[in-house]
This record gives sequence, C-alpha cells and structure tokens, in this order.
Amino acid sequence: MVLEVLALANQYGLVELLTSISEYLQAVLSIRNVCLIYDIARLYQLSSLAELCCDYIDRHASHIITTDSFLTLSASTLESILQRDSFCVPEVDIFRVAAEWVKRNGPGSENVLRRCVRLPLISLTDLLNVVRPSGLISSDSILDAIKARNEVRDTDLQYRGYLCEL
Repeated sequence: MVLEVLALANQYGLVELLTSISEYLQAVLSIRNVCLIYDIARLYQLSSLAELCCDYIDRHASHIITTDSFLTLSASTLESILQRDSFCVPEVDIFRVAAEWVKRNGPGSENVLRRCVRLPLISLTDLLNVVRPSGLISSDSILDAIKARNEVRDTDLQYRGYLCEL
C-alpha cells in the first residue's frame, strides 16, 4: 500500500509526501525488503533512499543474495548492484545468483550476467565445475578469464571489497 501511495505522490509531484514516504521506507529497511525498496527508489529517482539502500546492500550482501526479492530485481537495478566494487560476495556466488536470475527472466537476460560477473576472480575449479556447465558463458570467455588470471598481476584484478568503520 505504501508503494502505491509513493507512485501516486510521484505521479502528482507531491514532494512532501514523497519525502515522508522515503523517510518511512528508510526506517523499515530490512534484508527482506531492501531490494524492492532500492528498485522503487531508482525508479522514482529518490537518490538519498537509493544511496541508503546501496549502503545497506553492501553491508549485508551475503544475506541479501539469498532472498527471493533479489531474484525479482529489474535488470538495470541488478546490474547497478553487481557492478559495485563494494558488493562484496565471492564471485562464484554472484555467478550462481545471477544465473538463477537469468533463468527466471528468460532469453536475452544473459547480458546482465556477462557484464557483471568478474570471471577472472572465480577459481579455476569453479570456472570448470560451476560456470562452464551452466552454458551461460561461452568457452572463449572462460578461457579469456583463465588467461587474465594467469597473465595479469594479482593486484591488477578488479577485486570487490567493503571498508567497515570500527
């Protein structure tokens, strides 16, 4: 119901109502709803809410990828999350969840997976036993990832990481 009111407030340019709903959504943010709220925040260009969602997603990435709501994200929102360097989850797990998202979204959605998964960060064993059998990544791309992993200095690979303040 809140999201329906948000849509109406956006449609009719009710800025104060948009702000109030945005503040409410910030207060109720959880692992179960952050993906939906982030998708909506991007749709209605609520930048402060979207930024807060990104921070929350980064801090709880390993739990968030296990939720059903992660698999219902729009393609552009999923891509914006997976391309973040601060989205810190083992790359093979990102591949698995992205592959599941592709299965649910049908033909043509594989491009998100190809653009977002950093294949050179996946171990050789996982490339051969997880990525290759999926059929979602070409053999040439897998070989290119293996080559990059072997030829590029380890420090030149685009690792993911999240800085926590103590």
